[in-house]
Amino acid sequence: MEERAVDRQNTLPCIPSSALEECLGVGYAEHFRVELSSCSGLRNRYPGVPSLYVFCENGKALYVGETGDTSRRIYREHCSAHIGGSEGVVRFLMYYLDRIAEALEEWVGLSPPDRERYVKEFLKRKVRRLTLILILDSEGRLRDGRRRREVEKCLRVKLKPLLNPV
Repeated sequence: MEERAVDRQNTLPCIPSSALEECLGVGYAEHFRVELSSCSGLRNRYPGVPSLYVFCENGKALYVGETGDTSRRIYREHCSAHIGGSEGVVRFLMYYLDRIAEALEEWVGLSPPDRERYVKEFLKRKVRRLTLILILDSEGRLRDGRRRREVEKCLRVKLKPLLNPV
């Protein structure tokens, strides 16, 4: 999926504009850039850039997060399935654990290190297929970690993400 900026008239797969207005403010489009992307579209494009983000699956919010370094948190931890790198990756692992267990014939004869590699690759494939919505700003409003956490909590209340509800 190629990344693209989203304006107020375009709909997002799992975030109603009313939630963005309530959590970011009515004039959010003037101060924040909302970008529809994916792990492959993101790559390492936003090192040191704070953001809020939502992973979506089948049009529903799966996970809402915030970070002071978008490239590190999303690309190098979530998208790379760095287990233990962040709480989000562990939540993705727990969410997909039944599917991993169902694929028993693929990993049952593997050594422990190979099983670990199998789980990581399985998780990477799943996370990389998710839709990613980034909320970025050019005015420094998201540099304040307290402000990011407030907006994250608001989005979690409004979106009721499956993996990290309030």
